[in-house]
Amino acid sequence: MGFDAVKYYRHLFKIPSLSVILAEHAILGLASGLYMGGLNFECILKGFLTFTVTSLLSDLITRFLCRSEQLLTFRRMSGLTLFSNLAVVVSSLLFTPLKYLGFSMDRILLIGFPLSVALRFMVFKTLAFEKSYGLLSMVQPLTCLLTLIYVYNLTVRPALPIALLLALLTTHVYLSLVNKEAKSITDFNGLTLFRAFLADWMENLDEPIENVLEELGVESEHSVDILIFKTSNSKTAVVVPYIHPGPFKNVGSSSLPWSIQSFTEKLFKCEAVAVPHGVSTHAYNLTSKKYIPKVLEALSSIKPEFNMSKSSKPVRVYSGPAQAICQSFNGVALLALTLAPNPMEDIPPKIKTILEDYGRSLGFKSVIVVDAHNSFSWNAHPMDDGVAEALIEAGKMALHMASKAELNRFKLGFSRRCIYGYGVKDGIGPGGVVLHLFMVEGSLYAYVTIDGNNMVSGLREKIVQKLKEMGVSDVEVFTTDTHMVNATVLNRGYNPVGEAVDGKSIIQSVLEAFKEAHSRLEWASAYYGEATVSGLKVLGDGLSKLLESLESSVKKAKRLAFNLMTPLLIASMLMIVL
Repeated sequence: MGFDAVKYYRHLFKIPSLSVILAEHAILGLASGLYMGGLNFECILKGFLTFTVTSLLSDLITRFLCRSEQLLTFRRMSGLTLFSNLAVVVSSLLFTPLKYLGFSMDRILLIGFPLSVALRFMVFKTLAFEKSYGLLSMVQPLTCLLTLIYVYNLTVRPALPIALLLALLTTHVYLSLVNKEAKSITDFNGLTLFRAFLADWMENLDEPIENVLEELGVESEHSVDILIFKTSNSKTAVVVPYIHPGPFKNVGSSSLPWSIQSFTEKLFKCEAVAVPHGVSTHAYNLTSKKYIPKVLEALSSIKPEFNMSKSSKPVRVYSGPAQAICQSFNGVALLALTLAPNPMEDIPPKIKTILEDYGRSLGFKSVIVVDAHNSFSWNAHPMDDGVAEALIEAGKMALHMASKAELNRFKLGFSRRCIYGYGVKDGIGPGGVVLHLFMVEGSLYAYVTIDGNNMVSGLREKIVQKLKEMGVSDVEVFTTDTHMVNATVLNRGYNPVGEAVDGKSIIQSVLEAFKEAHSRLEWASAYYGEATVSGLKVLGDGLSKLLESLESSVKKAKRLAFNLMTPLLIASMLMIVL
C-alpha cells in the first residue's frame, strides 16, 4: 500500500440497525423513569415520554428540516440521540451522591445537558455539508430539556442557559482550532477532509473526497504496457498499468484494474485479461475516477499486429530477500519482482526506471516491470534501501539471463475463474483469477493473477507448490493491488487475498483454471504495445500533505480535548449544579 492506512481504518465503525437503536431508546427511557421516580407505572411512563418519545419526534423534525443532508440520516440521528441521552442520564447518576450534601436534585437531573449539546453540535458540524445545519443539533436536547422541566416540574436557575451556551461556544472554538491546523497544510479545513472521507465510507459519495484530491493533485503522464496473445481462435492479454489503483473503495483509480480488464476483454475480444500491479506507489493514485476513461481511450488506440512468435523460457534469479522472474518475447522482457515469502509493499518507481534502462542497454526494445505484490503481513515495514538494491540486482540478473536465452515458438493456454461466494469485503475483486500457461520446449510455466490487494504471506508458496505438483516447471503469482477492497470492512479496513477467504478455495479456483488452460494449449503469437496517457492528475506530494494534515489535526484535537474541551465542559456542568 505504500503508507500505513491501517491506523486510520481501525477507527472506522458502524452504528447498529435502526430497530436495535429504537429498542435501546425504549430501554433507556424506561430506565430513566425508574431512576427518577422508582418502580411506579406513572414514573416509568414519564421517563419514556421525556427521553424516548420526545427525542424520536424531535429527530423526525430535524431530519425533515435537513433532508438534503445525505449523511444525517434518521438512523444516524437516532443513534446520536441515544448516545447523548445516555450522557445526560449517566451524568445524573454519577452526580446523584451530591444530593446527600444538600444539592438540589432538580439541578442534578440537568447536569448532563451541556455534554449532550456539545456532542450533538460536534457531530452535526462534522457531517453536515450546509454550515447552518449545525444549529439544528440543538433541536433534540432543547426539546428533551424543556419536556423534562415541564413533566417533572423542575426549578430552573439562570445559570442553565449560560452553561449550555458555554458548552456550545467551547465546541465551536475547539472545532475552529482543529480546522485551522489542517488548513495551514492543505488549504482545506479538517472538517472538510474528514466529512469527505465519511461521505464515501458511509454513503459511497465519492465526489466530496475526489474534489479534495483534485485540488491537492498534480498533472502527470503515465504509461500502460500490454501484451496481447493470439491462438488459432482466441485471444488473451496481460495489461500492466504504471498507475497506482488507489486510494480506496470507489475513489480515484481504485477500480482501474477491473476497468482495464473488462474494457480490454471487449475491445480486443479477449476471453481473459490479467492486470497485474505495475510498479507504482500511492503518489501515482489518480485523483478522480474521471481520468480512467482517458486510460481506456489510450488503450483503444492500439492496433495489434501479432508479429511475435517466439519466447524464451522464464528465468528466475535470487538476490538476498528478492527474486525476479523474466521471460523474453522477441525482444520484449516481461519481468516480475517479489520479496516472497517475506512481506512486501509497493515497489518504488525508481526501480522500474533503473531496470528499464538496463534492459534497453542489453538490447530489449521494452521492459514490462510487474510488482508481484504477493506477500503481505500487517507487521510489514516500509522498503529500505537494502531491499531496494536487492530487487534491482535480482532484476538486472534476470534481464541479463533472459537476454542470452534461446527463443523458441511457444504454446499458450489460459483461463479465467471466479472465486464463488466471495467479494470485495473478503478481499476479492470482480476480476477473479486469471491463469496464463506457457509451454516452451516442452516445459510448462504459469502466471497466476488474482484481483486483490496483496496476499497473505505463505499463500503464494502453496499455489506454486500445487501447480508444480501438476507438472509446471515454474510459477509466479500476482495480485492486481485493486483498492476496490479497501475501506470496506471495519478494524483494518480491508482483507488481503487469503485473509478472509479460505486458502483452499483460492487454490481450488487456481487448479480449475490450470486444468482449463492446459486443455487449451495451442501455438500462439503475441503483440506488444505501449500506451502513453497524458492529461492525468495524480496525488503526487498531495498524499504526504494529506497525511501530514491528518496527523497534525489528530494531535491537536487530542491536545485541545484535554486542555480546552474537558475543563470548560466540566465548568459548564458545575455551573448548573452549584
